[in-house]
Amino acid sequence: MNKWLMVETYHNWRVDLENDFKFLGIDIRKLKNKNLQTGDILITYISKIKKIVDARKIIDVNICKTPISYSYDRFFENSIKTQLITLLDEDKWIPYSVFSKKVELFAIARKPGMIFLNAPVKISEYDFRYFANLMNLGE
Repeated sequence: MNKWLMVETYHNWRVDLENDFKFLGIDIRKLKNKNLQTGDILITYISKIKKIVDARKIIDVNICKTPISYSYDRFFENSIKTQLITLLDEDKWIPYSVFSKKVELFAIARKPGMIFLNAPVKISEYDFRYFANLMNLGE
């Protein structure tokens, strides 16, 4: 099982929230290039708000059509099935400034901002443990 840092816009995250995080719209190329697998964990970071907000588990990587009810700000024809692990209360969302110097992914990056453009990005076990501790995942 791999762990990933995933980036969503606030609008798309709200769509996922309203639909109980059952699906995640995804570009098939990213799915295949990144080799996302059933059982992988996604830590969700919301761009512009610059905060970690939830953790999800991929429960099925078999591509399915994105439900018509999903009104993402960008068209995603395809989705994968996910399940919410934890959703932080809004006052507990974790700002970038809290983790940017603590997790290896950002601390050693020459251009940390570029990491988000390549999301989802696989994170190390150390980084995952750091996020899990902040989120009280108990994993």
